[in-house]
Amino acid sequence: MIGARTAGWKAWMLGLFLLTLTLGVRLWPAWNLKAEVADLSLYRAMAQVVLKGDNIYQRRVFFPYTPYSQFLPASMLKLSDYMGWRFDFTMKLPAIVADGIVSVLLCWALLAAGASLGWTLAWGLSWALNPVSILISAFHGNVMPVLACLLLGAVIAAERAESSVHRRRLLAISALVLGLGIAMRTFPVLALPIFLALAARSIRETLEFGVLAGFAAGISSLPYLIFARQTFVREILSYSGFSDFGWVAALRAMSYLTGGPLLSGFDDGLIMMTKSLFLYAYGIVLLTLPWFRRTSLALGSMLAPLLFFGLYGGLSAQYLVWMIPLAILVRDRFVLVFSVLAAICMACFYALYHPGILFGVYPPLFRGNVLISAIYALTNLIMVALSLAWTVRIVLREIWGSKGGAQSLWLLPLWPRWRWLRWLYAIGICALLAMWGGMLHADLAWASNTFVRIAPRGLHGAWTNLADFLSKSQSMR
Repeated sequence: MIGARTAGWKAWMLGLFLLTLTLGVRLWPAWNLKAEVADLSLYRAMAQVVLKGDNIYQRRVFFPYTPYSQFLPASMLKLSDYMGWRFDFTMKLPAIVADGIVSVLLCWALLAAGASLGWTLAWGLSWALNPVSILISAFHGNVMPVLACLLLGAVIAAERAESSVHRRRLLAISALVLGLGIAMRTFPVLALPIFLALAARSIRETLEFGVLAGFAAGISSLPYLIFARQTFVREILSYSGFSDFGWVAALRAMSYLTGGPLLSGFDDGLIMMTKSLFLYAYGIVLLTLPWFRRTSLALGSMLAPLLFFGLYGGLSAQYLVWMIPLAILVRDRFVLVFSVLAAICMACFYALYHPGILFGVYPPLFRGNVLISAIYALTNLIMVALSLAWTVRIVLREIWGSKGGAQSLWLLPLWPRWRWLRWLYAIGICALLAMWGGMLHADLAWASNTFVRIAPRGLHGAWTNLADFLSKSQSMR
């Protein structure tokens, strides 16, 4: 009894320590940067529109999201006025609080899964001190960590439902939490098929989960569909993101290295092609779900963000934090490498394009230059390769671990008995992969032509520019 109480006390103290550390290392820079730049200035404009009672979807490419999150900037602007705090600080609070909740959830889930206090502390620190999370929440100020928190909560609730007598209640909580994320941004809907395949056990549970997950987005979108359908649909469907990260961003950085402009544009058709490439690849990955174990919900939920980063061309910095809590939950050490690379890449991106995010009102410690651009391009390409390799690793481990039988999908009860069905299914996936390979070849050809067009001096010029810059830097010393 005394041993159990001591262990419980230590667990509480560990959770409190991780929570305090998580909040502390984010609140300090959030308060001291004192710069309302990039997304923060956009959030102020959104807040003003909402507080006036105007239609936030009226302005083009201003708020291309599902409705719920429009109230976050408005409430933070009111908090700023009430407390006398700067808006750039209050707007970062939702993300920082979400990061704190993630720390508590991870601590509890890891201990519940049987991890020792030492390993729980180690993995908890990998989130509390995670440079990607700190950069997004405390420096950038984007609200994406709120969605990462909701996705983690949905996964943990669904996993707990597997062994709980309150299964139906926990599944409902999981669906509602995931649905809240979908009501704030559309991309969490990509995780819904994973939940339906790995968390549900019957047609009834699948239908209930799907309805609850779509409820918040549906009910909040209904007024706009009735009274402002044209502007609402236009904005929701028109946004394709910015090419800040990923392999397309590496092309842009290479253009600068070869003597081109710092910020070069791309044909919209290239971004649309990468969207098709990503969606097609994700569809193929979803077809491998029959081999996934029911205990692999967190791993399955990582597939969409990993493929998203590896293939899509319209990526912004905030998407890098999406799957990090899930990777820590499953204790995958790839996340440590990914976090370091992503943090370096983000620092280079901010130095090149948004130094106010990184340094606030203070003089920059370093400025964007040819060397920073080269590091930015290289880390982008390494992260793309890592994301795709990570995806393949997850899928192949699940397939090899299943020993040929269906592990999860209740829709395939004949899978273990009908061997020809497994072979036919596998052949179909291979055929789809071949078709996807053709799409990939077309995308790479287009990207190659784009690079030739925007890069005045080619790859040799990039190497020459970098060598000249390093030589000048050495001589100045």
